[in-house]
Amino acid sequence: MIRRLSWTISFLLAAAALSAEPTSVPGLHRFALENGLELFVLERHEAPTVHVRLSFRCGAYAQTAVTAGSFHLLEHMLFTGNGLTPGESAFSAGLAAVGASGLEGGSGEDGVSIAFSVPSGELDAALRLWAAAVAAPAFDDAELAGEKKVIASEIAAALANPDLVYEAAVDKRLLRLYPWRADVYGNPGALDQLDAAGLGALHAKYFVPNNAMLFIGGDIDPEAAFAVAWKAFGSWKAAEDPWKTPLPRQAVPGVTRPLWIVYPDPGIPAGTGRVELRYRGPDAAAEPAAARAAELLMTLLSSPDGRFSKSIMKSVPGAVSPDDLRSFYRARRDGASTSFILDFAIPNGTTVSEIAQRYFKEQVRGAELFQLTREAAYFSKAEYETAWRRIADARELALETPESLGAGLSSWWAAASADFWLTLPDDTKKLGAADLQAFVRRFFMQNLEITALRVNPVDYERDAKVLAQSGFELITPETAFWWKKK
Repeated sequence: MIRRLSWTISFLLAAAALSAEPTSVPGLHRFALENGLELFVLERHEAPTVHVRLSFRCGAYAQTAVTAGSFHLLEHMLFTGNGLTPGESAFSAGLAAVGASGLEGGSGEDGVSIAFSVPSGELDAALRLWAAAVAAPAFDDAELAGEKKVIASEIAAALANPDLVYEAAVDKRLLRLYPWRADVYGNPGALDQLDAAGLGALHAKYFVPNNAMLFIGGDIDPEAAFAVAWKAFGSWKAAEDPWKTPLPRQAVPGVTRPLWIVYPDPGIPAGTGRVELRYRGPDAAAEPAAARAAELLMTLLSSPDGRFSKSIMKSVPGAVSPDDLRSFYRARRDGASTSFILDFAIPNGTTVSEIAQRYFKEQVRGAELFQLTREAAYFSKAEYETAWRRIADARELALETPESLGAGLSSWWAAASADFWLTLPDDTKKLGAADLQAFVRRFFMQNLEITALRVNPVDYERDAKVLAQSGFELITPETAFWWKKK
């Protein structure tokens, strides 16, 4: 028996060595199990521990209006027991026995993941615990009822969180066709209707090895990690690709006309405000070339010393510091967007609607972005070099620890692909002015935006009449969420 086991492990190690794919990250190895599970192994021997992250492509993106919030609930249920460790207490005891620490579960727009760290000698036992948890959760009725209460309290907290209210309001309008695909929490009414059978069906479709990525980083050899992963997950059967038939995409433009919204936010200090222009697209998985252009362009525009920033600071009343201006791209598999955001002081004699409409939007879109389409030399060679270095530095920062690498790799794997992130620094160096000008024309000049204001309620009341006359829609917790009728 011992000889047979040794032969099997030796065979696996040899097979792993042959099947490993090189990556552009030193020490990061890539494998694929026969059932489709993607495995990434980072070899780091600084400490006798191993960090693990297991991720699935699903999350809010895979929801319907009826199942909104279900993947968040599924993530909670993974911790409540399975055939190997029935009940949450037994599962928790099993994790404690292997010395698991830093345990976390996460649900987002593009994926669901769990992560933990263990002593390297306990990796085998820890993976077997989690293999049972993700492959065959129990969906006990009593545990399900308890987790529903937990999530109901999280939804109640979201309704009182200004940032979540604001984001829900923007998503409801910019992602008007399928706003529930950005709603991780879901609505209380739909949550109450979710049962074990419905969750089981979603689990059987999406929580399968050919829709999953496993990251193992730390004190372990790559081939040994492959053997341990195969031992835990190798018998997990592949299923039909849940993405064989792609979902219809969110619209670009996301709105049918430019929209103006205002949110009286008690978290904004009186006498100040925040204005944002948000545009739909490009979705990272469907349009990786455009997503790479978005990463480079928004990095260039975010430079506090650049022409774009200096122009906004000079032209917008109340603009105080270049650090208060942000330009960035939200990469998503569905519902991606770009934003320009400015925090400002409200000058005497100027309304917040003027700052948003007459100054900020006109200077960003009407002046600078338009000029960018006409000037191939809008950015200097030195600015390109700085932007490329910042993109490379961001990835290097993620490589500092197994935890940060696992989180970054998992996020991009879900939103686009692992290759997108691994090759991003080199790929953006292949882009030039023509690529960026084409992006600006399509995703800004031919697109439509939401202009959103966040001001203190005192300042809102002072300018309420002017804001209404200027076409601003008032946002409240009652009008922000897609599942509320108002």
